[in-house]
Amino acid sequence: MFFSIFPPKPKPDRKAPPPSLTEGSLPHAVWNLAWPTVMTNLLWSGTGLINMMFVGRLGKDALAVVGRSEQIMFLLMSIITSVSVGSSALVARSIGANDLKSAEIASRQSLIMAALGGLLSSLLLLLFGPVILWGMAARGEELASSIRYVQILAGVQVQVFFMIVIGAIYRGVGDTRTPMYIMGVVNLLQIAGDWTLIFGVGPFPHLGVVGAAWSWMISRTVGVVLSFYFLWRSPLAHTMKGDLRPQWDWFRRIWAVGLPTAIQQTLRLTGSMVFLGILGRLPHGTAAVATLTVGMRIESLAFMPGFGYSMAAMTLVGQNLGAQKPERAERAGWVCAWQAMGIMTLCGLAFLLIPQTILRIFTHDPDVLRFGTGYLYANGIAQPFLALGIALSGALQGAGETRLPAWITFFTMWFIRVPLTYLFAVSLGLGTMAAWGVMALTNITYGVIITLFFRRGDWKTKEV
Repeated sequence: MFFSIFPPKPKPDRKAPPPSLTEGSLPHAVWNLAWPTVMTNLLWSGTGLINMMFVGRLGKDALAVVGRSEQIMFLLMSIITSVSVGSSALVARSIGANDLKSAEIASRQSLIMAALGGLLSSLLLLLFGPVILWGMAARGEELASSIRYVQILAGVQVQVFFMIVIGAIYRGVGDTRTPMYIMGVVNLLQIAGDWTLIFGVGPFPHLGVVGAAWSWMISRTVGVVLSFYFLWRSPLAHTMKGDLRPQWDWFRRIWAVGLPTAIQQTLRLTGSMVFLGILGRLPHGTAAVATLTVGMRIESLAFMPGFGYSMAAMTLVGQNLGAQKPERAERAGWVCAWQAMGIMTLCGLAFLLIPQTILRIFTHDPDVLRFGTGYLYANGIAQPFLALGIALSGALQGAGETRLPAWITFFTMWFIRVPLTYLFAVSLGLGTMAAWGVMALTNITYGVIITLFFRRGDWKTKEV
């Protein structure tokens, strides 16, 4: 009954592996992989936008609570990034090599790692969340609300980790539509939960900003149930029927590919947290933090399509390298990059032409509107370069070359964004607008460097 909203799937034949992406038209293959992934990422991002739309009605203090709390959660999610990237790359290589058994083992061990990582993330949130929030300049009632928000998020980490890893398994196989359907259901539940729990509609209690956290938990719990259900009906159904004991050689293989990406995410997110902390100490600190929270959600409408193409590039490059077709793998990376650039450039133009119209969807606070216009101007200019960086990073990850993007992130975040933001925004007193300019410079530099290294082609001989 409930599952009838999804297209019916026949019982999978384990002897027939999923269709490969190593032949045929590349633009067609990229589009077929990318558009469901783009929609899935927009739906992931949409849950954040939905939160912002409802929480924004509570004021800029509530927006700051969500912004600080989610920064911590996203930092801990870098734990699972290592597993998801490693899983997707190894599954894609195995499918390209027509080795379904190895794909199943990689998937099973990734799920075990997701369970362990989710439990660790929950524990870290509970133990260190309050200290980190205080370090991010949260004080008084903001600090108390943020701690309550983080405590609820701690109860959903295992569910989120499972959803991310199962989505990566689907992408490695070449199935990007199932995650899209699942996130559609999650979004509907998020909308209903936010509306009823934040504002106390009908018999539900008025929970304010904390209601958004409860809504997040409920929707992700349903999402993980759906994820396992469709994995059980997929060509990798035997993933959940084999030996569930950890196999350390597979753990090492998954980590060898994915750990640098986790480090990259950690570097990016810790840098973002320091960046946010600098904003919080400016004269209009709360408004600046709220603007960053809203601005990132709006900008996600642009870079989430970029991440969709990044994931498509990861699958295509992985499968074609597994099939011993490195030149086709390189062409796939460029096709993904150019298509991503086209979409993100259009979004950047919207940021430049109608910033106030976009911002007023989420807030009417005069300070956030003023600072947000500068944010969208600066980051609108950076979108084409960011598109190249995001898409080609995915291509490198599909090849198993994950260390290079991590080093580039380290350089751009910690040698450009953090020190220059402090210099211009604080030391020279140029304030929030200078911070947005440095943020855009970071994104432009990242895209240029990634493009130059992808052109070199050393990644084609990477072993995983």
